Amino acid sequence: MKEDRVHQAIELIRAGDRTGAQRLLLDVTRDEPENINAWYVLAACVEDLDQRELCLKKVLAINPNHAKASHLLENLHKERAAGKILEQPTILEQAVQDGPVFAENSTGPAEVNDQNKEYLNHSIPNKSNNRSHIITLISFAILVLAVAWLWYRVDNLEKRLVSMQALVDKHENQLVSMQALVADLGTQLAYVEALAENADSYAHSHNYWSDSRLKTDVRPVNDVLEKIETLHVVSYQWTDDARNQFGLGTEREVGLIAQEVEAVFPELVTVDSFGFRHVDYSRLSSLLVEAIHAQQAKIERLENRIEILEAR
Repeated sequence: MKEDRVHQAIELIRAGDRTGAQRLLLDVTRDEPENINAWYVLAACVEDLDQRELCLKKVLAINPNHAKASHLLENLHKERAAGKILEQPTILEQAVQDGPVFAENSTGPAEVNDQNKEYLNHSIPNKSNNRSHIITLISFAILVLAVAWLWYRVDNLEKRLVSMQALVDKHENQLVSMQALVADLGTQLAYVEALAENADSYAHSHNYWSDSRLKTDVRPVNDVLEKIETLHVVSYQWTDDARNQFGLGTEREVGLIAQEVEAVFPELVTVDSFGFRHVDYSRLSSLLVEAIHAQQAKIERLENRIEILEAR
Protein backbone atom coordinates (compact mmCIF):
# COMPACT_ATOMS: atom_id res chain seq x y z
CA MET A 1 0.00 0.00 0.00
CA LYS A 2 2.75 2.42 0.87
CA GLU A 3 4.45 2.06 -2.55
CA ASP A 4 1.09 2.26 -4.36
CA ARG A 5 0.64 5.84 -3.19
CA VAL A 6 4.19 6.70 -4.27
CA HIS A 7 3.37 5.24 -7.72
CA GLN A 8 0.19 7.31 -7.78
CA ALA A 9 2.23 10.42 -6.95
CA ILE A 10 4.62 9.68 -9.81
CA GLU A 11 1.67 9.26 -12.18
CA LEU A 12 0.30 12.61 -11.01
CA ILE A 13 3.69 14.21 -11.70
CA ARG A 14 3.70 12.70 -15.20
CA ALA A 15 0.21 14.05 -15.69
CA GLY A 16 1.39 17.53 -14.65
CA ASP A 17 -0.43 17.62 -11.29
CA ARG A 18 2.49 18.35 -9.02
CA THR A 19 0.29 19.91 -6.33
CA GLY A 20 -1.76 16.73 -6.07
CA ALA A 21 1.46 14.68 -6.00
CA GLN A 22 2.83 16.86 -3.21
CA ARG A 23 -0.30 16.40 -1.10
CA LEU A 24 -0.32 12.66 -1.63
CA LEU A 25 3.38 12.31 -0.81
CA LEU A 26 2.94 14.52 2.22
CA ASP A 27 0.25 12.14 3.48
CA VAL A 28 2.61 9.21 2.89
CA THR A 29 5.44 10.83 4.86
CA ARG A 30 3.11 11.62 7.71
CA ASP A 31 1.85 8.04 7.84
CA GLU A 32 5.26 6.50 7.16
CA PRO A 33 8.02 8.85 8.35
CA GLU A 34 10.74 6.45 7.12
CA ASN A 35 9.46 6.00 3.55
CA ILE A 36 12.57 7.01 1.64
CA ASN A 37 10.88 6.78 -1.79
CA ALA A 38 8.21 9.28 -0.78
CA TRP A 39 10.82 11.74 0.44
CA TYR A 40 12.87 11.44 -2.71
CA VAL A 41 9.91 11.99 -5.04
CA LEU A 42 8.70 14.81 -2.79
CA ALA A 43 12.05 16.55 -3.28
CA ALA A 44 11.27 16.53 -7.02
CA CYS A 45 7.81 18.02 -6.48
CA VAL A 46 8.46 21.01 -4.26
CA GLU A 47 9.40 24.32 -5.83
CA ASP A 48 10.82 25.90 -2.68
CA LEU A 49 14.58 25.25 -2.60
CA ASP A 50 14.70 25.08 1.19
CA GLN A 51 11.96 22.45 1.20
CA ARG A 52 13.75 20.54 -1.53
CA GLU A 53 16.96 20.57 0.49
CA LEU A 54 15.11 19.36 3.55
CA CYS A 55 13.59 16.46 1.61
CA LEU A 56 16.98 15.40 0.25
CA LYS A 57 18.50 15.62 3.74
CA LYS A 58 15.70 13.43 5.04
CA VAL A 59 16.53 10.82 2.38
CA LEU A 60 20.19 10.89 3.46
CA ALA A 61 19.22 10.76 7.12
CA ILE A 62 17.38 7.51 6.40
CA ASN A 63 20.05 6.15 4.06
CA PRO A 64 23.39 8.02 4.14
CA ASN A 65 24.57 5.94 1.15
CA HIS A 66 21.80 7.17 -1.19
CA ALA A 67 24.02 8.25 -4.10
CA LYS A 68 21.40 10.09 -6.14
CA ALA A 69 20.17 12.17 -3.21
CA SER A 70 23.77 13.00 -2.28
CA HIS A 71 24.49 14.06 -5.87
CA LEU A 72 21.37 16.23 -6.12
CA LEU A 73 22.05 17.86 -2.73
CA GLU A 74 25.66 18.54 -3.72
CA ASN A 75 24.55 20.13 -6.99
CA LEU A 76 21.98 22.20 -5.10
CA HIS A 77 24.70 23.58 -2.84
CA LYS A 78 27.01 24.28 -5.75
CA GLU A 79 24.32 26.09 -7.71
CA ARG A 80 23.43 28.16 -4.68
CA ALA A 81 27.07 29.07 -4.11
CA ALA A 82 27.38 30.11 -7.76
CA GLY A 83 24.23 32.19 -7.51
CA LYS A 84 22.30 29.93 -9.81
CA ILE A 85 19.03 28.10 -9.28
CA LEU A 86 18.97 24.37 -9.91
CA GLU A 87 16.39 23.51 -12.52
CA GLN A 88 13.48 21.87 -10.75
CA PRO A 89 12.37 19.96 -13.82
CA THR A 90 15.75 18.24 -13.92
CA ILE A 91 15.14 16.67 -10.51
CA LEU A 92 11.54 15.95 -11.37
CA GLU A 93 12.48 14.15 -14.56
CA GLN A 94 15.10 12.12 -12.72
CA ALA A 95 12.61 11.08 -10.04
CA VAL A 96 9.94 10.14 -12.57
CA GLN A 97 12.44 8.15 -14.62
CA ASP A 98 13.75 6.31 -11.54
CA GLY A 99 10.33 5.46 -10.11
CA PRO A 100 9.94 4.14 -6.52
CA VAL A 101 12.83 1.69 -6.87
CA PHE A 102 15.45 4.40 -6.36
CA ALA A 103 15.46 3.99 -2.54
CA GLU A 104 15.28 1.46 0.25
CA ASN A 105 12.42 2.07 2.77
CA SER A 106 11.35 5.25 4.40
CA THR A 107 9.45 8.55 4.54
CA GLY A 108 9.39 12.30 4.45
CA PRO A 109 7.23 15.51 4.17
CA ALA A 110 6.91 18.55 1.94
CA GLU A 111 4.30 20.92 0.71
CA VAL A 112 3.60 24.27 -0.84
CA ASN A 113 2.17 26.16 2.10
CA ASP A 114 3.75 27.41 5.34
CA GLN A 115 2.19 24.61 7.38
CA ASN A 116 4.01 21.97 5.27
CA LYS A 117 7.25 23.91 5.46
CA GLU A 118 7.00 23.87 9.25
CA TYR A 119 6.28 20.12 9.12
CA LEU A 120 9.40 19.59 7.01
CA ASN A 121 11.54 21.61 9.40
CA HIS A 122 10.41 19.50 12.33
CA SER A 123 10.74 16.22 10.42
CA ILE A 124 14.37 16.76 9.43
CA PRO A 125 16.29 17.92 12.50
CA ASN A 126 19.80 19.23 12.28
CA LYS A 127 22.17 16.43 13.26
CA SER A 128 24.68 18.65 14.97
CA ASN A 129 21.98 20.43 16.92
CA ASN A 130 20.44 17.10 17.89
CA ARG A 131 23.78 15.79 19.01
CA SER A 132 24.43 18.92 21.06
CA HIS A 133 20.93 18.75 22.51
CA ILE A 134 21.37 15.08 23.46
CA ILE A 135 24.74 15.79 25.06
CA THR A 136 23.19 18.67 27.02
CA LEU A 137 20.33 16.44 28.21
CA ILE A 138 22.73 13.68 29.24
CA SER A 139 24.96 16.16 31.08
CA PHE A 140 21.95 17.63 32.85
CA ALA A 141 20.68 14.15 33.79
CA ILE A 142 24.11 13.23 35.17
CA LEU A 143 24.20 16.49 37.12
CA VAL A 144 20.72 15.85 38.55
CA LEU A 145 21.70 12.31 39.55
CA ALA A 146 24.91 13.55 41.15
CA VAL A 147 23.07 16.25 43.11
CA ALA A 148 20.42 13.74 44.20
CA TRP A 149 23.09 11.27 45.29
CA LEU A 150 24.98 13.96 47.22
CA TRP A 151 21.76 15.14 48.85
CA TYR A 152 20.95 11.57 49.88
CA ARG A 153 24.44 11.09 51.32
CA VAL A 154 24.35 14.40 53.22
CA ASP A 155 20.85 13.71 54.54
CA ASN A 156 21.89 10.21 55.61
CA LEU A 157 25.04 11.53 57.30
CA GLU A 158 23.04 14.21 59.12
CA LYS A 159 20.60 11.60 60.41
CA ARG A 160 23.44 9.38 61.56
CA LEU A 161 25.12 12.34 63.22
CA VAL A 162 21.93 13.25 65.09
CA SER A 163 21.50 9.62 66.16
CA MET A 164 25.12 9.37 67.31
CA GLN A 165 24.88 12.68 69.16
CA ALA A 166 21.76 11.49 70.98
CA LEU A 167 23.57 8.27 71.89
CA VAL A 168 26.61 10.19 73.15
CA ASP A 169 24.38 12.49 75.21
CA LYS A 170 22.61 9.48 76.68
CA HIS A 171 25.91 7.81 77.60
CA GLU A 172 27.24 11.05 79.05
CA ASN A 173 24.14 11.36 81.23
CA GLN A 174 24.52 7.74 82.31
CA LEU A 175 28.19 8.36 83.05
CA VAL A 176 27.42 11.39 85.21
CA SER A 177 24.72 9.46 87.06
CA MET A 178 27.04 6.51 87.63
CA GLN A 179 29.87 8.75 88.81
CA ALA A 180 27.51 10.36 91.32
CA LEU A 181 26.31 6.90 92.38
CA VAL A 182 29.88 5.68 92.82
CA ALA A 183 30.72 8.73 94.88
CA ASP A 184 27.67 8.14 97.07
CA LEU A 185 28.50 4.46 97.41
CA GLY A 186 32.04 5.39 98.37
CA THR A 187 30.69 7.60 101.15
CA GLN A 188 28.40 4.85 102.36
CA LEU A 189 31.18 2.32 102.20
CA ALA A 190 33.45 4.53 104.27
CA TYR A 191 30.69 4.87 106.87
CA VAL A 192 30.02 1.12 106.91
CA GLU A 193 33.72 0.38 107.17
CA ALA A 194 34.04 2.71 110.16
CA LEU A 195 31.00 1.14 111.80
CA ALA A 196 32.29 -2.35 111.10
CA GLU A 197 35.70 -1.42 112.45
CA ASN A 198 34.19 -0.17 115.69
CA ALA A 199 31.95 -3.20 116.01
CA ASP A 200 34.80 -5.53 115.21
CA SER A 201 36.99 -3.88 117.84
CA TYR A 202 34.21 -4.30 120.35
CA ALA A 203 33.79 -7.94 119.40
CA HIS A 204 37.50 -8.67 119.74
CA SER A 205 37.63 -6.97 123.11
CA HIS A 206 35.06 -9.46 124.41
CA ASN A 207 36.73 -12.53 122.78
CA TYR A 208 33.67 -14.34 121.44
CA TRP A 209 33.94 -18.00 120.50
CA SER A 210 34.35 -18.35 116.71
CA ASP A 211 36.48 -21.43 115.94
CA SER A 212 35.12 -23.36 112.92
CA ARG A 213 35.71 -26.66 114.73
CA LEU A 214 33.11 -25.64 117.25
CA LYS A 215 30.44 -24.85 114.60
CA THR A 216 27.96 -26.98 112.67
CA ASP A 217 25.20 -26.34 110.09
CA VAL A 218 27.19 -23.40 108.72
CA ARG A 219 25.18 -21.40 106.11
CA PRO A 220 25.86 -18.20 104.19
CA VAL A 221 23.79 -15.13 105.03
CA ASN A 222 22.13 -13.79 101.88
CA ASP A 223 21.11 -10.24 100.89
CA VAL A 224 23.09 -8.73 103.77
CA LEU A 225 23.65 -5.40 101.99
CA GLU A 226 19.98 -4.96 101.06
CA LYS A 227 18.95 -5.74 104.65
CA ILE A 228 21.50 -3.35 106.16
CA GLU A 229 20.27 -0.61 103.79
CA THR A 230 16.88 -0.83 105.53
CA LEU A 231 18.49 0.05 108.89
CA HIS A 232 18.82 3.65 110.02
CA VAL A 233 21.61 4.91 112.23
CA VAL A 234 20.08 7.52 114.50
CA SER A 235 21.17 9.96 117.16
CA TYR A 236 19.07 9.98 120.33
CA GLN A 237 18.82 10.55 124.06
CA TRP A 238 17.39 8.16 126.67
CA THR A 239 14.01 8.93 128.13
CA ASP A 240 13.63 9.94 131.79
CA ASP A 241 12.10 6.54 132.54
CA ALA A 242 15.07 4.78 130.94
CA ARG A 243 17.54 6.85 132.95
CA ASN A 244 15.64 6.38 136.21
CA GLN A 245 14.86 2.68 135.75
CA PHE A 246 18.07 1.42 134.18
CA GLY A 247 20.59 4.08 135.16
CA LEU A 248 21.28 5.13 131.55
CA GLY A 249 23.27 8.28 131.00
CA THR A 250 22.21 11.72 129.85
CA GLU A 251 24.72 11.90 126.97
CA ARG A 252 23.52 11.86 123.39
CA GLU A 253 23.89 8.38 121.89
CA VAL A 254 24.23 6.95 118.38
CA GLY A 255 22.87 3.57 117.39
CA LEU A 256 20.16 1.51 115.72
CA ILE A 257 16.48 0.93 116.38
CA ALA A 258 16.04 -2.58 117.79
CA GLN A 259 12.69 -3.14 116.06
CA GLU A 260 14.25 -2.38 112.62
CA VAL A 261 17.14 -4.74 113.32
CA GLU A 262 14.77 -7.47 114.47
CA ALA A 263 12.83 -7.25 111.20
CA VAL A 264 15.87 -8.26 109.13
CA PHE A 265 18.32 -9.83 111.63
CA PRO A 266 16.26 -11.34 114.44
CA GLU A 267 19.35 -13.20 115.70
CA LEU A 268 20.87 -9.90 116.85
CA VAL A 269 17.91 -8.89 119.04
CA THR A 270 16.97 -10.22 122.48
CA VAL A 271 14.01 -9.30 124.70
CA ASP A 272 14.47 -8.86 128.46
CA SER A 273 12.02 -9.64 131.24
CA PHE A 274 10.53 -6.16 130.98
CA GLY A 275 9.79 -6.65 127.27
CA PHE A 276 12.48 -4.22 126.10
CA ARG A 277 14.61 -5.15 123.09
CA HIS A 278 18.41 -5.21 123.06
CA VAL A 279 20.74 -5.20 119.99
CA ASP A 280 23.93 -7.25 120.12
CA TYR A 281 26.22 -4.82 118.30
CA SER A 282 29.19 -7.18 118.58
CA ARG A 283 27.46 -9.75 116.39
CA LEU A 284 26.58 -7.04 113.87
CA SER A 285 30.27 -6.73 112.93
CA SER A 286 30.30 -10.00 111.00
CA LEU A 287 27.28 -8.87 109.00
CA LEU A 288 28.96 -5.57 108.21
CA VAL A 289 31.95 -7.46 106.81
CA GLU A 290 29.67 -9.32 104.41
CA ALA A 291 27.98 -6.02 103.49
CA ILE A 292 31.36 -4.52 102.64
CA HIS A 293 32.06 -7.41 100.27
CA ALA A 294 28.74 -6.94 98.50
CA GLN A 295 29.22 -3.17 98.32
CA GLN A 296 32.70 -3.56 96.89
CA ALA A 297 31.45 -5.97 94.19
CA LYS A 298 28.75 -3.48 93.24
CA ILE A 299 31.28 -0.65 92.98
CA GLU A 300 33.54 -2.74 90.77
CA ARG A 301 30.66 -3.52 88.42
CA LEU A 302 29.82 0.17 88.11
CA GLU A 303 33.45 1.11 87.53
CA ASN A 304 33.63 -1.44 84.72
CA ARG A 305 30.54 0.05 83.10
CA ILE A 306 32.02 3.55 83.38
CA GLU A 307 35.23 2.39 81.70
CA ILE A 308 33.23 0.86 78.85
CA LEU A 309 31.24 4.08 78.35
CA GLU A 310 34.35 6.27 78.48
CA ALA A 311 36.03 4.06 75.89
CA ARG A 312 33.25 4.72 73.33
